[in-house]
Amino acid sequence: MKTDTADLYPQKGLHHRWAGLGLSAAILSLLSACGAGGSGTLTGNVMDGYIKGAKICIDLNANSACDASEPTATTGVKGSYTVTAPIGTDLSAVHLVVEVPVGAVDEDTPSTPLTKAYKMLAPASTPLVVSPLTTVVSTHIKDGKTLSQAQAQARTDLGLPADHDFSKDYIAKSDSAAHNVAKMMATVLAEKVGSATPDLTQLKVALTAAKPFGAAAYAATDVSSVIKLTQASLAANYTIMDFSEAAATVTPFEGAAAELVSNAPTGATGKALKLSKPSTAQPWGGATVSLGYSNSVGTLPLASTAATISMQVYSPRVGAVIGLKIENAADSTQTAYELKVNTTKAGAWETMLFDYSSVTGFSSTGTFNKISIFPEFFETGTGGIFYIDDIKFVGASAQKSAPLTAPVAATSNYIARVKTDSEAAYDTTTGKALPGLYETGRYAANSGEAWWWGANYADQIQSGYGFSKTNTAQWGYGIFIKNGGSGWSISSATNYKFSLGTNSECVGVCKATLVLVSATSADCKATASVTLTGAAVTSYTKALSDFTVVGCTTNTMTAFKQLKIAELHYQMLRADMQFTTNGNVDGFYPNGLGVGGGIIFE
Repeated sequence: MKTDTADLYPQKGLHHRWAGLGLSAAILSLLSACGAGGSGTLTGNVMDGYIKGAKICIDLNANSACDASEPTATTGVKGSYTVTAPIGTDLSAVHLVVEVPVGAVDEDTPSTPLTKAYKMLAPASTPLVVSPLTTVVSTHIKDGKTLSQAQAQARTDLGLPADHDFSKDYIAKSDSAAHNVAKMMATVLAEKVGSATPDLTQLKVALTAAKPFGAAAYAATDVSSVIKLTQASLAANYTIMDFSEAAATVTPFEGAAAELVSNAPTGATGKALKLSKPSTAQPWGGATVSLGYSNSVGTLPLASTAATISMQVYSPRVGAVIGLKIENAADSTQTAYELKVNTTKAGAWETMLFDYSSVTGFSSTGTFNKISIFPEFFETGTGGIFYIDDIKFVGASAQKSAPLTAPVAATSNYIARVKTDSEAAYDTTTGKALPGLYETGRYAANSGEAWWWGANYADQIQSGYGFSKTNTAQWGYGIFIKNGGSGWSISSATNYKFSLGTNSECVGVCKATLVLVSATSADCKATASVTLTGAAVTSYTKALSDFTVVGCTTNTMTAFKQLKIAELHYQMLRADMQFTTNGNVDGFYPNGLGVGGGIIFE
């Protein structure tokens, strides 16, 4: 006989019927709980929410299934049931099994029948409640523990208080915290066990999957977010980027600060992204993270049913807004999507989910291979330190794909190479234009430009402004690359090849002015222009014979080519801007320019 008092006394829902024995009811009850055998009528309720239309049985042969020969019932309103154990049944040695079929009704959502089958268990000696929580108790009993040991371990596993009573009807008692944990555990059982006959291994796998979410579910005011996290952890997924990759890079923009570090708070694996936004940064300041050319990651296999990205976030405060943007690294005219999610923890890691299928008008059509992260998105920056790790795509059936690679330059007997197509535009470490570490920068009139965007990316040096339609003092702006030495020789060249990008509003409308400044005199230069035909960085070729030479001793291209080139300028002049589509920022009109790789004279 067991001496643990929690194992000695049957529950009040167990009514024993004895025949042919001259023993008192109290003694018989004690003997039954000790395994003496007998028959018994078991009554109780089956619940996650109350489950109507489920099959419940006494699993006499311990195969975790309801066989035809076993006492069976169908649950009614409030999940109520009654089953009778055969004479001689040792109720302390068997379990109740509940088979919840597709179409059963969870009275938490009575108008929506269940679409996933799952199974639950409970020790037959404690029949008042059969729930996802008692399933964990049965799992531990099947693994060799006594009832009281199993209950204690289940409380620890699920983040329940030390005095939680598994026989308590948590719905009737309005114990919403326990109810939330049951909802979370039911989600795991539906995913990990489903309609299969659950053996001990399956049950332990389900428990392992649920344990990280028990305490959060118990503490949650809205358990739906915890259930989403649970579902995300169970779904097929792959790591987009964990920042420990050799090719991992980060490009901060609009005043944010970002770097890859190896000393992130405990819980990070390998390197992590350290990110902050001071009060002087733009509201949309952040960082683009990438693994390849043009700030790309592998293409995300978005679908209407799989459009979620998870990210580990360590925040200095609760309620900070984290933004995540996905877009096409090679085509800025394609629709991009942004999502904002608030942090719920301070000084601790948490998993944050960004489900793009929730975005109004979302379409998975297109290529999405660029990711940007915004700390304190559209909030005033506090300078607080955020850490990001393990960006994953959730629900992917596809394998992780490779990021973009730099295009290979066509065979060319180039005369002067600034950058070939296969070389990046900018070295984010040194702050110089590649490959010769040339000085680069930008300039503008500073005559009332309303707002500016841009950054020095690996694939382009970018700048753009919102211009007033009426303030003609805003003449335009430019981007330059300086040789820094004696200059580039173009004496035998016939063509100038370069690559430029712009914003979608400018495509087909705006022009870029090209300026070649001689090493002899800053006034001696050659100019030409080109219409911008693509928003993504696009290659252009301009014949040197199309340039106009001014300010030189002899203003001909033949004479100019004998001089070395000290500076390359790319300008957008007011006369060549678009003033048709404004950017909804105080009525100003966006006009942007990006200078990419592939700058050669041939």
